[in-house]
Amino acid sequence: MGVTGGQIFANRYLLDVQVGSSLSTPVWRAMDTILKRPVSLVLLPADDIRSVKLLGSAQLAATNARHDVVAILDIIPKSSFVTEDGSEQSAPYMAIVTEWIDGESLDRRLIRSGEVFLETDAMELAGVLANILVHSHNHGIFHQRLRPHNVIFAGAEDIRISGFGIDGSLLGSDLGEFVDQDIKALGDILFAMVSGVWPNGSVDMLPAASAGVTLPSQLINGVHETVDVIYRKTQNGSFQTMRDLADALSVGLVENAEGLQSRVSRMTATAVTWQGKPENTLVRLRSTVIAMVSVMVFGWLGWQLLTSNFHGSDTSVVLLPTAVPSASGSVQPVGPLQIKGIADFDPQGNSKENSSKIKLAIDGNLKTAWLTESYKSASMSGKTGVGLVLDLGSPKPVGSVSIDFSSIGQTAEVFVTNDAKPDITTAQKLGEATSTKQASVIKSQNSITGRYVVVWLTSPLQVTPKGDFKGGIAEIKVGL
Repeated sequence: MGVTGGQIFANRYLLDVQVGSSLSTPVWRAMDTILKRPVSLVLLPADDIRSVKLLGSAQLAATNARHDVVAILDIIPKSSFVTEDGSEQSAPYMAIVTEWIDGESLDRRLIRSGEVFLETDAMELAGVLANILVHSHNHGIFHQRLRPHNVIFAGAEDIRISGFGIDGSLLGSDLGEFVDQDIKALGDILFAMVSGVWPNGSVDMLPAASAGVTLPSQLINGVHETVDVIYRKTQNGSFQTMRDLADALSVGLVENAEGLQSRVSRMTATAVTWQGKPENTLVRLRSTVIAMVSVMVFGWLGWQLLTSNFHGSDTSVVLLPTAVPSASGSVQPVGPLQIKGIADFDPQGNSKENSSKIKLAIDGNLKTAWLTESYKSASMSGKTGVGLVLDLGSPKPVGSVSIDFSSIGQTAEVFVTNDAKPDITTAQKLGEATSTKQASVIKSQNSITGRYVVVWLTSPLQVTPKGDFKGGIAEIKVGL
């Protein structure tokens, strides 16, 4: 008897519908009858030769608790189905249960839209993916077969990577060492985002690049040299670690912005060259002023990109640059509220979290940042979070909070309360900031009134040059 909808696996997972998948084994949408939530069920006959590798890889991948990695929720080495009439199916399967994500994969987005990514957007997204992989590599977890279908857009600012511990086991790992596998694959994804094709044969829904094409610029006119250089280095072994690639993407974004500034400045200078008659003095003056303002604006933007990318502080530890600076373009809250005081918040530790530097989070300077204490792991060594408590002086309606993190890849939750010693389990939650941007604005349709705003930095922290882990916040603003 074959596997069909309506059957229950391992006395818990009710099969709903089989979904399309690039994996060479059935994948089902199922309902967890205990927790009442949809899940994804990857099934493999228990006697399949790949089951041993899949079991070991999935067990390791399941330790990765990062939000932007599609989580492995359960691993069932061997079990059977119960049909709707209560009879048990004899053929046993192993199953990997993962989160069910409603979203769109990268290959489907490229095909649906019929458009490639702008190079800046492509490098920014690649930087996000690189930082997810940096965290995984730091914990000894490698993807080994990263493809466009593994990049899932689960929301406007919610990017996930799927397939850790699964795809490589079922479909075969890429050639090379673990780190090289992921670096090369991420380079191929960057290539695909700016060109719409896969550089090494057809993959997922994407066509193959033409024979002899080795760089994105050979397919798309106007691609900045930076993209070509980064892609080439992902393929020739120049990047030794995923951190090297993440840093190169961060710097590449700045170089790309500077290149745009230079190109626009040259075009502007040509466009406003005065060739009229001497008596058109007013017209000439107006054109000259417009040209000067344009050059100044683009120069300012380039400088903001360069400086905000390297948030620092007056502490001895400086976090490595990890992504395009988005702080200069962050949306500020409407009607900023005055912050009367600020305190560190470490209820699961010694109640202190770099107390002497907390004011750097509200000093109006993006170049300085409050950083957490040092931790041995990105997960804060068992803590669920640390944070800051902002005192508004008296209860006020809070509708938005903007946060500029010290680096990309961090997440935070925001609570509003009237308790000077907050309990986040009872405080009202305003929202949460995802890890895909360095600057986030948390908004709520309904304001929450309270005197204290808690910014609870949950995870993950970023590795420092010394090899420890720190998180941090450069600036917080509270709005009505």
